[in-house]
Amino acid sequence: MRRRGPGWVIAASALLCCCAARQVPFPKWRLVWLNLSGTWEFSPSVVVGDMRHAKAVGTQKLVPPPLAGARDTLYWCEGDFRTFAVIKGTAPSPRKKYLWAEFQPGCDLYFQDPIAAGSPVTRVWFIREEGKYVRPAVDSARHYYLLHTDWASSSDVDARTRFGRLLLTPAAYAGTLVEFSQGFTNLASLAQMVLGDAEARTRVRELAGLGDPDLRREACDFLQMNFQEKCTADAK
Repeated sequence: MRRRGPGWVIAASALLCCCAARQVPFPKWRLVWLNLSGTWEFSPSVVVGDMRHAKAVGTQKLVPPPLAGARDTLYWCEGDFRTFAVIKGTAPSPRKKYLWAEFQPGCDLYFQDPIAAGSPVTRVWFIREEGKYVRPAVDSARHYYLLHTDWASSSDVDARTRFGRLLLTPAAYAGTLVEFSQGFTNLASLAQMVLGDAEARTRVRELAGLGDPDLRREACDFLQMNFQEKCTADAK
């Protein structure tokens, strides 16, 4: 069975030596370019959670910079991390802070979330534990996957199955249907890892039959590439 698209977008990583602005050294900042499926594979734990009370804890110079001409100053932040459900791996210790770094000051990890204030939100975090901290699985990859739904609502399935199904639910996607279609291969590839071949295949078939031509084209292409199953982009 062929899986479409490797989890690693670029198979290069770097552990960058740094000069910290405080006496206690920061963790090594890791540069690894991954897509969504690669981030899942790389993550020891994937959890539903939330991070609050973020604050700045220092700055750090990257020597050398991650890329030629790139910014070389990291702004380190920490916040309180709560786990609501475990999708993969184990829950981190509730006493550990979430520690991360950005190339801009402010510690506003959520500023790009495309969901209006007051709307239901679920964040699925890709994490690891490092010493006394909870850390992003990879510093340069996404911290979490955003869902437009309320995880606290009742469900009769386990957390992993629920996440896999929500990946293939357009209404739970934090964006438009056009954007969902454009990123469908990435989403469906991860759903296939999470749910397994049989359920992922069934749910992609259902999406192909919804009537949206762009989504049908992407779903049919995914079925052909991953399961050698033919369906046409112009028929139900």
